[in-house]
Amino acid sequence: RRVPSLSPRQLSFRLGPPAVAEVALHPGRFWCLPDDPDARHPDAVPVADETALGAILRRQVIAHAAHFLTVYGPMVRFGSRTQWAAVTDVLDSALLLAGRSFGAPQAGAADARLVLADGEKPLTSTSTIRELTDDRGRTHWTRLRGSCCFLYAMPGVERPCASCPRINDAERACIFSTLDRA
Repeated sequence: RRVPSLSPRQLSFRLGPPAVAEVALHPGRFWCLPDDPDARHPDAVPVADETALGAILRRQVIAHAAHFLTVYGPMVRFGSRTQWAAVTDVLDSALLLAGRSFGAPQAGAADARLVLADGEKPLTSTSTIRELTDDRGRTHWTRLRGSCCFLYAMPGVERPCASCPRINDAERACIFSTLDRA
């Protein structure tokens, strides 16, 4: 378990129509646990435990997002709180998706709770990831967004997304029950 530097100088993006095609982290400073095989590497900064790693990741994301929002924030029609809610949503969702990609969504949810544990400002909440049982008795991992994705405003869309902050868990369960799952 490691946290890389998320400094803009450590990241490269390859743009391809219509979005970012690839992201690369350049070699450099990283934080790790003392028992990491590379803990003695010159770029390694060993920290005491996973709580410390979570705090470092949180601070890295806040610093990176602050830089991004300083540049791009004035160009959007949303205030600072909404912009930081979107950052919080992306971080919470990304950790769940990372867990899912390794077949362990519960681990991703635990990581999100760890990283967002303190509700550190300017982030807008702790993790909202949880399991929800739909009307057909199936469980789904979900979360409650702090910002809006505006799915409901898209042409031909008749309902909000399942993580919409404007709906309750009964409506959320109904949305999930309409999904087919393998």
